[in-house]
Amino acid sequence: MELDDELYEDNFLTEEDSFPIEGDKLSGWPFWIQGIEYPNCPICGERMRLVFQVDSEDNLPFMFGDLGCGHITQCKYHKNQVAFGWACA
Repeated sequence: MELDDELYEDNFLTEEDSFPIEGDKLSGWPFWIQGIEYPNCPICGERMRLVFQVDSEDNLPFMFGDLGCGHITQCKYHKNQVAFGWACA
């Protein structure tokens, strides 16, 4: 997501602020490395939501893939439907 100058000023953001945020996190906005990759639920076709994001060498001193970022997503309606996606930097 890119914010224009007006949104930066209205929200007191600076050029150094980064959105969405990289690193490990529970829920929120995913940090997509290579582009938006929300999977769809195989049952209802709805776009799945982020549950957890795991980033290489953030809280775990381990590099996954090529300094990549993984996303665990889940269907809002079918809680047993989860997916895992990985993208390398």
